[in-house]
Amino acid sequence: MKKRMTLGDRAVDIFANIICGFLAFLCLMPVIHTLAISLSRSSVVEANMVYFWPVDFTLASYKEILKDAQFFRSFGISVARVVVGCTWQICLVTLCAFPMAHTSKQFRGRNVIMVILMFCNLFGGGLIPYYMVVNALGLVNTIWVLTCTGFSIGNAILLMNFFRNLPKELEEAAEVDGASPYRILISIFVPLSMPCLATILLFNFVGHWNSYFDGLIYMSHTKNYPLQTYIYTLNSQLTAENMAWLTPDEIARLSEISGKSFSAAKVFVAMIPILCIYPFMQKYFTKGLVVGAVKG
Repeated sequence: MKKRMTLGDRAVDIFANIICGFLAFLCLMPVIHTLAISLSRSSVVEANMVYFWPVDFTLASYKEILKDAQFFRSFGISVARVVVGCTWQICLVTLCAFPMAHTSKQFRGRNVIMVILMFCNLFGGGLIPYYMVVNALGLVNTIWVLTCTGFSIGNAILLMNFFRNLPKELEEAAEVDGASPYRILISIFVPLSMPCLATILLFNFVGHWNSYFDGLIYMSHTKNYPLQTYIYTLNSQLTAENMAWLTPDEIARLSEISGKSFSAAKVFVAMIPILCIYPFMQKYFTKGLVVGAVKG
């Protein structure tokens, strides 16, 4: 029988909805403000006259980003980086977390490996030794340096704890039926761990898509830049242009763009893939993060 809501319960629900709506509006305000700035003319942007609606509407900032072929090349590099990098990370994290989820009796040397992983998680060799290793392996100016040279120990621990929360009876029953460890991992652990894997996938997707610094370090040619690195350099190229060498049409075009509007356009372009994929993975995010963070 459905419980009948009292007047007090309805008041609490209404108050909760108002609070949630207000918080959601606060989260959307920066996005709306950024979009409004990117669509406004430079003069009103520099005068701080733009708030949540474009003033003197113009698409000049987006045209400046989209006019050359290198933008689309960099976009393709970023897409390839996300696909390859996320696939690589998911495979490594899964293969690491599965044996580590067992006890030291089941997997000898587990505790030693765990200590090594935690030490590597807390201490690193630094950027210069890392670059020297990457350069010695011949990975500079290749997509592999952006996708296959990192490993998230934190994500491995998150998935390990999720594996440890799964019923042990499932694995024991599979062993009785003669299933190998790889079969158990693929047929039992992976399907049951989709919420946690989706959370890790989201972390890696955001990390790969938003990263620009490694592109500046490991890529010596603009043609190899991922999208975020290329967009970062666009602002420097635009502000460094010598106005004496520009045609009147180019000067008129650049007069519609300010540093703020151009940066806002960059930020909004970078947000679009995240805004598209996040709603589809939201239902897995909370469950995967909470269950994988603690051992039940």
